[in-house]
Amino acid sequence: SVKLYTGDIIVIAGEGNRGKTGTCLNIAVNNMDKHKVIYFTSEFHKEKFLDRIAYFDWVNVWMEDGQLKFTLAELEENYIDKLQCGYINILDWVRIDDEQWKINALMKKIQDKLGGKGLAVISMQKRSYKKVGVGGEGSMDYASFYVTISYDQELQKNKLQVLKAKTPGVSDPNYKTYSFKLINGAKFHDIREE
Repeated sequence: SVKLYTGDIIVIAGEGNRGKTGTCLNIAVNNMDKHKVIYFTSEFHKEKFLDRIAYFDWVNVWMEDGQLKFTLAELEENYIDKLQCGYINILDWVRIDDEQWKINALMKKIQDKLGGKGLAVISMQKRSYKKVGVGGEGSMDYASFYVTISYDQELQKNKLQVLKAKTPGVSDPNYKTYSFKLINGAKFHDIREE
């Protein structure tokens, strides 16, 4: 278990098509009834997003007026200005194409914008041959919780590894690895500690 606090940054660094968006969407739907959530997305147009969210059939994501229970926003150039204090801000996915080393400064700006009054979940790419996400180990500096998602050829499963849990709960998840299957980009199944 992990203790999270307002002002914390969670990083999900994963290889392409390995469950970053599924993880982010699960965070959104599992928190939307308890907290304000804004989901910034760079990958989907609205119709594609609505098709994807339909696979979350174990939870009602709609309010009575037909609106989503969380705010959906496009991850544009000025997204830092649109971050909301008091919200869980999910950024799926943050990319820095040409100067990846700048991820550290970008995460500092996100933390400063939230001013200790919100939570940020940042999804980013990870190369299959790297241990951490784009930007290298600097992408871990401001994170309170940092996980990587990759594909294990031997197990024929996705695996999630906890690289940093700054404030572990009762059991310490640091450096633990979990294998899982993700069904329709929504349902985590067969989760096992490796």
